[in-house]
Amino acid sequence: MSSTKRIFTAAATFAAGLALGALLASALPVSAAIERGGFGAGFRPGMIAERIAQRLDLTDDQRSEIRDILHQAAPDLAVGAERVKDTRLALFDTIHQHPPVETDVRQASAAVAAAEADLAVLRSETADDLYGVLTPAQQEEAAKMRADAVSLFETVAARVRQAVEDRLGPF
Repeated sequence: MSSTKRIFTAAATFAAGLALGALLASALPVSAAIERGGFGAGFRPGMIAERIAQRLDLTDDQRSEIRDILHQAAPDLAVGAERVKDTRLALFDTIHQHPPVETDVRQASAAVAAAEADLAVLRSETADDLYGVLTPAQQEEAAKMRADAVSLFETVAARVRQAVEDRLGPF
């Protein structure tokens, strides 16, 4: 792999890690945001969650159910996110050991994959529980919101790629 591709891969991995962190950071404080009710001007933790609740037009009962689901899931999600972070840091260290040892890199990569898979299952189960609280119309709106999030992620990824190309040239 060329050095340019390695740099892009590292930048993309970093961007993906940031995206994961942002998703978890916005998901975990949802219950606290719902408990507090709205916010004033400016960006504060949980503000995204409140905007999501408003866009979905959640009832008080739905907010309560969602708060309970998220309170129950938060400890496991936090442990899973910590495990992903730890395995990624271990992989980073392994990648940069000299001389490189392929079996070590593969083992560290497998550990990251396992941690990511476990967290994905937890997130999927939590999402399923949350969707069970929503009406069909709210589920449709949530699907539109997911499409918006994917579009935003693709835009950010394209900007990262362009920034790398601008500095290193096309690859």
